[in-house]
Amino acid sequence: MNGRKITIVIEDDACDPKQAVAIANRIVGQQIKYIDGHACSGSSIPAADVYADNGLLMMSPASSNPVLTEKGHPTIMRLYPRDDKQGEFIAPWIAEKYKGKKIAILHDKSAYGKGLAQVVKDKLNAGGVTEVLFEGINPGEKTIPRSSPS
Repeated sequence: MNGRKITIVIEDDACDPKQAVAIANRIVGQQIKYIDGHACSGSSIPAADVYADNGLLMMSPASSNPVLTEKGHPTIMRLYPRDDKQGEFIAPWIAEKYKGKKIAILHDKSAYGKGLAQVVKDKLNAGGVTEVLFEGINPGEKTIPRSSPS
């Protein structure tokens, strides 16, 4: 680009905050100037601190936790709507579509899943809707089948 060679380096933090920080420090050491990622809020937030402290530009394609950009790091950006904005959008729709019905809110315990579920819960509660269940589940865990009444 403009006579300069661009090299793409691919890393995988497995959405793990500790791995994300280790990768961020490795990227800083390699003098990489632009980071397209991390994808998960739980890894983006701690990695962003490393990049911001070193003046590197990070643009996350999928992180939605408001904390990522509320820290005010001028070199950290997101391309995906924040959890709170998604929750503001979906909660009124749920309240209208399922008015008078029992509502259960489940999340996968990830930073994204729990954060978005919490915003939806808060917005529903503020609108007078109370869920019957708000619970986190472990992804991939087998459920115990319920026995049918005889």
